[in-house]
Amino acid sequence: MIRTSITRNIRSSSVPWKSAYKNDKPADVHFDLRRVKRQDKLKAVGGPAYITSLAQYAGTSAYIEEYSHVVQDKSILRRMIHAAQIVEKSALNEPENVLDVLDDAQQLFFKISQATNPNSGMLIKDILSGVKSESQLPYIKELEARQERFIQMGPDSGGITGVPSHFTDIDKMFNGLNNSNLMILAARPAMGKTALALNIAENVSFKSKIPVGISHWK
Repeated sequence: MIRTSITRNIRSSSVPWKSAYKNDKPADVHFDLRRVKRQDKLKAVGGPAYITSLAQYAGTSAYIEEYSHVVQDKSILRRMIHAAQIVEKSALNEPENVLDVLDDAQQLFFKISQATNPNSGMLIKDILSGVKSESQLPYIKELEARQERFIQMGPDSGGITGVPSHFTDIDKMFNGLNNSNLMILAARPAMGKTALALNIAENVSFKSKIPVGISHWK
């Protein structure tokens, strides 16, 4: 009863937290105590002890990434539960064609998987229709466009279909830098691995006008 009346007093007060939010001010226990005390409402909201106790129920921006993962996981679980309930209901109806029900169940969970991780898999119909392709062209049209580009390159062209590194021998060997390719540059220490990698990144960035990202780990 006491807490209910205190909460009502807090909500009726338009100053401490609401005004801080509107004015883009930090919501901190020390700042809140000063604001409430300045307006002579410290006793009405429950005193310093109650305001301090509220901090344990508030999340901090330091763990915002973890909070977002928790929310995402709960959302996936709710969709899985909903899909399972649909599958259970269909199975209990004793359908004539069990394989159709099984196919529908797989589709439900596949859609959840696709929404969670779009790169985890792809339907053949999406590939053929071009829905998931960068060019948005059907598969056959994409092949025709690539063939046309290859013909237009002519016999004097190096025939590179990927992003050129602008090192002729390397491009002829690997057909340029292509998507989904993992290339490992290995050699003994002090043989120029880093210099070559940086030169390739520089060529791609400045000559081909393509953004390049470099990460380093041990």
